[in-house]
Amino acid sequence: MATQKGITSAVKFTKHIMTLASAGIAFIATIETKGLNQWRLIFLGVALTGLGISLAAGLFVWSRATVMISHRRYGLSDKHLKYPGLINIFTFGVGVLFLGAYVIAKIVSP
Repeated sequence: MATQKGITSAVKFTKHIMTLASAGIAFIATIETKGLNQWRLIFLGVALTGLGISLAAGLFVWSRATVMISHRRYGLSDKHLKYPGLINIFTFGVGVLFLGAYVIAKIVSP
């Protein structure tokens, strides 16, 4: 039987991912884009899109989890919790990879 501890842990993890995605978006917002070549702009665009989708999916997870807790349903296999959670994690990974690719491209060729 599922317990409240599992869904609470999932919400905490989602909050951490959302915080990191927000920090990545804030970092991208501080970058001057004038004079950047096409590849760097693509890296930043994909990173911003991935982190934005991750943040939005995290909000869906967070809101669904609060509804599930209020109805005392603690199953993590709920489709309205599981799929946004997977989107949250994978798009965060894509965003971080492309942000890292931008930083590497910036270091390698100034």
